[in-house]
Amino acid sequence: MTFNEYLTEYLRARGIWPAEAESIIAQYVEGMAGVSIQQRMNDDIEGYPDQLLSVVLVGIRREVVVWIDANKPKHFAREIFV
Repeated sequence: MTFNEYLTEYLRARGIWPAEAESIIAQYVEGMAGVSIQQRMNDDIEGYPDQLLSVVLVGIRREVVVWIDANKPKHFAREIFV
């Protein structure tokens, strides 16, 4: 499973639609310009330390809240990510 697939499933399991998840992940990756993980989004997560995945999840949760506030401020899933 790649980082991208993992994040998509992570968001979908918490009430984010697939198209929304794609948009959020794209926004997150765009915001990581110059960061090495940006080039690794299609890499298999196996072999990477758990700590790296934890850092990525912190970032994606922050990005979800920003996206929800900008696009769907009453989305029920916001409270899951704060």
